[in-house]
Amino acid sequence: SLTVVYLVAVPEGSKPDAGILAYNENDAKTNTERAEDAFINALVIVAFICSATFVIVLCLKFKCMKFFFGYVMLSMVSLLGFTTSAVVAQGLQNFHVPTDYITFTLFFYNFAVVGVLAIFSFEMGFQGRTRLIPMVFTQGYLIIISAIMAWLVAALFSPLSTLG
Repeated sequence: SLTVVYLVAVPEGSKPDAGILAYNENDAKTNTERAEDAFINALVIVAFICSATFVIVLCLKFKCMKFFFGYVMLSMVSLLGFTTSAVVAQGLQNFHVPTDYITFTLFFYNFAVVGVLAIFSFEMGFQGRTRLIPMVFTQGYLIIISAIMAWLVAALFSPLSTLG
């Protein structure tokens, strides 16, 4: 719900550029050309998702669990650190809220590290012991991840694409 409020409140021209597109959007193109480009973009995204799934299945089949957990933790750090900071920076810029770079960077570095610890504390060998981070923080981080992913899908995909 906060994602919808943010997308509605942010002016259209200040939304992030579509960095996921496999083509250049151009207003001079006809609707047919734009539909073809959107279809090609959808195929590229589906191919990427299929290849990533194939690599994950291979990791699980050949019991490369350390590599798998490292990959998942790295993706969570990038989602919590870089992507969340990009969303917040965009919001701060659009609403003219001043901030400094050092505090902003340290805040999101800590946010990402605590998030990974909150999400993966059971997977890192702490079963049967007292949790490092309370369950309410884990649930909060999972909700934040869901909201950020919803924002990415809503804001970065082309309106003609089948995924957005």
